[in-house]
Amino acid sequence: MQKASPPPLLPLLRSRLQAEVLTLVLLNPQLEWSLTELASRTGASILSVQRGITRAEQTGAVSSRRLGNLRLVNAADSPLTTSLTEFLLRSFGPSQMLAEELVPVTLSAQRAPDELSAGNGAFPTRRGFFQRVSGAGRGCGS
Repeated sequence: MQKASPPPLLPLLRSRLQAEVLTLVLLNPQLEWSLTELASRTGASILSVQRGITRAEQTGAVSSRRLGNLRLVNAADSPLTTSLTEFLLRSFGPSQMLAEELVPVTLSAQRAPDELSAGNGAFPTRRGFFQRVSGAGRGCGS
């Protein structure tokens, strides 16, 4: 008796990393992601991301192309991606979307000490860009 091969979608979400990578790719269908970007965003090794993307590509959820040494990945145009994207949005989307919105705030906060210590009077505003404060000794209310 021959062992039956697993269904083609079985390896799709076999780990949290796989779900996180697919969430990034499928919830941002207009973007192409390099394996390095995906690894950096998920905190995983490039090899782990590469294996996950290969599995996802075999199921038809994502597609990839080569650009020099880069392997660029994006959401595939298939019937599977609509349902899978909705599932990932409900399961992992809120934290992903919140993280995307907080990136400019985090970058602003990271730059603020450098900008202020440079003595140029720049400070981050709530919108994430910098304004110049003119005059010495002015208070916050002026």
